[in-house]
Amino acid sequence: MLRRNGQTRSGSVVQAADQFVAKLGFPAAATWDDLQSSVEKVYGKPVYLIASASTALKTVTGLWIDTAEFGTIVCRESDELHYQSQNACHELAHILFAYAPDAWFSEQIPRLIHPDRRHGAAHLCAPTDDPDSSEAKAETAIEQIAFAMVRRIQTLNRTSEETYFG
Repeated sequence: MLRRNGQTRSGSVVQAADQFVAKLGFPAAATWDDLQSSVEKVYGKPVYLIASASTALKTVTGLWIDTAEFGTIVCRESDELHYQSQNACHELAHILFAYAPDAWFSEQIPRLIHPDRRHGAAHLCAPTDDPDSSEAKAETAIEQIAFAMVRRIQTLNRTSEETYFG
């Protein structure tokens, strides 16, 4: 069970997230392009990033759309670039939770199994008010993986990010 301070009986969720991200194999002083390319290798298809002004995104910070040929991550255009980057990393972490090898997961980084998952219609972490639910634990791990991704990107790669987010 996750404790509020980010610890479990077997160690730190933050540490486990750093180890999970290290399995992507991108350089220690990585760029956004290194990160995106590494996730695309695991995913097996390209990921397109879009900033949207749609009011449909009013209640969410990001959205991953999975198709048979590619994935799209949509973030809110109204968010500052730093938040768009963090939200995109969160969605990249969702991709990894669906496509990374089982060996990458642990007690601290639990994989949710959805037998009815199909392309374009995945809701990986259902909303819950129970902090001890498997969905809440997985969402916490996903957020820690997103933070670990950001830690690995030493500086904002504004050229690439501005290409995607404006």
